[in-house]
Amino acid sequence: MMKQLRERGKLTYEWIPPGVERLLDLGCAAGHDTAWFSRKAQATYGLDCSESAIAEARRNYPGITFIHGSSTSLPFQDNFFDAVTFIEVLEHLPYRDEKPTIREIHRVLKPGGVLILSTPHKGLFYFLDPLDAKFKIYRLGKFITGTEKYDRLFAGYYGGLKGHKHYTLAEVQNLLAGYFSIERVYRNSLLLHPLSTWIYLIKEKMGLKSRLLDKFLQFLSDFDYSCRYGRLAYNMHILARKNGIGP
Repeated sequence: MMKQLRERGKLTYEWIPPGVERLLDLGCAAGHDTAWFSRKAQATYGLDCSESAIAEARRNYPGITFIHGSSTSLPFQDNFFDAVTFIEVLEHLPYRDEKPTIREIHRVLKPGGVLILSTPHKGLFYFLDPLDAKFKIYRLGKFITGTEKYDRLFAGYYGGLKGHKHYTLAEVQNLLAGYFSIERVYRNSLLLHPLSTWIYLIKEKMGLKSRLLDKFLQFLSDFDYSCRYGRLAYNMHILARKNGIGP
């Protein structure tokens, strides 16, 4: 049984254009959203760097081709896909892998193919991101000690000292420049999204179980995701189309 499609997955599904022959969900994790996306394509592929996630995806959704691999070296021929979904992955990549990944997505997309990308946005309350809390502690430790030893210790864990980055629209535009033309931007969520995430994580840490509370937190997060906040927003969704041969 497929999980409910929510927030970024739901919006991505709505943005996938009709008539897709082949679709790639890059950074597919356990494939739950990928299974929904497959309803919009004749053939669907999912790729992730986690072997355990890919193994789970293969068990749950045998009708989809799931591949363990790297975003910087996609195992597909040129001009292979009509659409690539890249949802909440960019912020996890090391800085050195950002441009190579965009180049690879451009390479495997057909001329005029569509990239749908979502990532955290550097809005008013971006500093409340619970997924970046450990990295903030790391940065504080580095500031207090004034040493570089933490760089060597945590470089891999924190994705090249990146943390759970929130991007400005201009930063994403610069990454895509020359490779893609942005056609649609949706900046959403403000405060309810990070607060509901904090409450959920604290509840889980304390071992508390409440389906009613879970549903209420989901409602708050989904509602926040449905609202536009422009430059103040906490999240960002982008639809872009492949340009020529790239810079």
